[in-house]
This record gives sequence, structure tokens and C-alpha cells, in this order.
Amino acid sequence: MPRVKTDENKQITMETAQRIRAVRERMGYTQEGAAELAGLSVENYKKIEEGSNAMSIYSLRRIQEAFEVTFDYILLGATDEKADLWQHVNTTDFNTRIMIFAKLLKQLSDEKLSKQEIVDCVLDVLDQR
Repeated sequence: MPRVKTDENKQITMETAQRIRAVRERMGYTQEGAAELAGLSVENYKKIEEGSNAMSIYSLRRIQEAFEVTFDYILLGATDEKADLWQHVNTTDFNTRIMIFAKLLKQLSDEKLSKQEIVDCVLDVLDQR
């Protein structure tokens, strides 16, 4: 007999799917590209993002490693988005780093950081070139 999801389980599944989709989009991948990066079938990956497929521990681990985010973020939403973006600055091609850098600058300006703190962040990115 199939297990029936409770409303709470459905909500958790959908929230997890939304976070996975958000990371994929932020990184600039298609669903097909993300599935390949994670070593999952495209069909399985799409079902995970739709929230229509319960994610196995194996799939969770593959996605976590591919996107270089924490399990806490995928499962609970616990994150420092800025830290996640900085992590991707160190692991992607230069053009992608520039896009991420622009997002970081926006976040930094929203946080009312000092000019020196913003300059330090800029220098950190440029050193990755």
C-alpha cells in the first residue's frame, strides 16, 4: 500500500524543491544541465524540482555536492546566501563569477557596509581571476 504524504510532508517537499530550483537558476543551469552535473537522470531531477518525487539520500547528496550548498540549506533553508554566492565565486568560470559578483555587490550595498568592506570584497573576487 503506498504511503500517503501528510500536508506537512508535502510542504517540506515543495520548499526543498523550491530551494533546489533557486540554486540551479542562480547558477545558470538548465534542469538538464543540473541533472548531468549531479549525475542524476533528467526525469528524476525534474520530478525532484517539481516536488512530485521524494528525494532519496543518494539524490540529496548528489545535488548537494553538485551545487556546493549545505544540507541545512537544501532541507531547512538555513543559509547565509551571501556565503553561498561567495563559494560559487571560487568554483565557476570568470563570466559566471562576474554575474555572481554583481549580485553580491547589490547585497553588500543593501547591507550598508563601509566602503572599505565593499572594496575588500571586490578585491577578493578579482584575486580569483
